[in-house]
Amino acid sequence: MKKIISLLLVLAMAVSLAACNGSGNDETTAPVETTAPVETTAPVETTAPVETTAPVVGTANGAEQILLNIWAQYADDEKFAVVGGNPDNMYMDGPAAYNAEAFENLTYSHLIPADQIASLAEAATVVHMMNANSFTAAAVKLVEGTDVAAFASTMRNAIQTNPWMCGFPERMIVVSLGEGYVLFAYGINDAMTPFCNKLATAYASAETLYDEAIA
Repeated sequence: MKKIISLLLVLAMAVSLAACNGSGNDETTAPVETTAPVETTAPVETTAPVETTAPVVGTANGAEQILLNIWAQYADDEKFAVVGGNPDNMYMDGPAAYNAEAFENLTYSHLIPADQIASLAEAATVVHMMNANSFTAAAVKLVEGTDVAAFASTMRNAIQTNPWMCGFPERMIVVSLGEGYVLFAYGINDAMTPFCNKLATAYASAETLYDEAIA
């Protein structure tokens, strides 16, 4: 009897162990939750560097461009009302070329003696809109072979001996820019001083032939 009971107990334990192992195998391991891939920050768009305009400087490159290069040196709050070009085709607010067909008008508008008009290959002007005697400037290119020094002397004398009306200019300059280009200007000191400074910035190699007070 004891053997039977012992046998039954052993059998019961075997069944019990088998049941435990079976239930353990039925349990599936829960899937491991993987961390979602980290979203990388989109590349930051950097603003392209602002292109700054280089100061306008250079050598003589056209009568009109000479005056434009000088005018470009002025800050907006330094500029004053001007016109450029010949009377039939004036440009407002800046220098402009003077048409060759109208060069003879430069005698009364810019004091270039009539006998010097044939010496001009190019011309450009800029004039104070309210009063030409407050500020007037011109850049000219002389015909090849023209004596620059003689032309400059003639312009100096024409400006100094002009019978002024409606305002009296205080200073005059005549400048050689090389390559046959000559610039002259006259006006009141308040206009001439900044103009001469801008001229020196734009054309550091320019040769001042005359810089005088107007008698």
